[in-house]
Amino acid sequence: MIIQLIAGTTGALGFGMLFGLRPKYLPIAALGGFLCWAVYLVGITFIWEGVFWPTVLSAAVTSLFSEIIGKIYHIPASAIYTPAVVPLVPGASLYYTMNAIVANDWIKAQYMAVETVKYTLGIAIGMSAVYTIFAIKKRIQLKGSRYE
Repeated sequence: MIIQLIAGTTGALGFGMLFGLRPKYLPIAALGGFLCWAVYLVGITFIWEGVFWPTVLSAAVTSLFSEIIGKIYHIPASAIYTPAVVPLVPGASLYYTMNAIVANDWIKAQYMAVETVKYTLGIAIGMSAVYTIFAIKKRIQLKGSRYE
């Protein structure tokens, strides 16, 4: 688990650099990657079987972290969320899906494709849930102001 957490942190840091994140925000993105993968590991080890719900929880926690950091540092939440969620991206399952298709192993391809979709939907639902809550909160705060 420790190696996985280090890899998640390093992956988020690397993608933060790749995406041109300002150097002062790189440690925050790395912390987000650590948090993202730690929540996923807790979810998959102690709470749920399968990848969908741990991915939803991890994506939601990472999105919440990104929204809070965005408010604190006055930066877009997506600047932190994008590199921080990289540990959840289903690269391995997508690779195995494509590998099974090339090998004409349609049973394995179908299984791996379903896993890939579970990861992808989990990321989208977790992120969207938190984004929606923050958007509603912002709309309520603006209600009655001259900016609506």
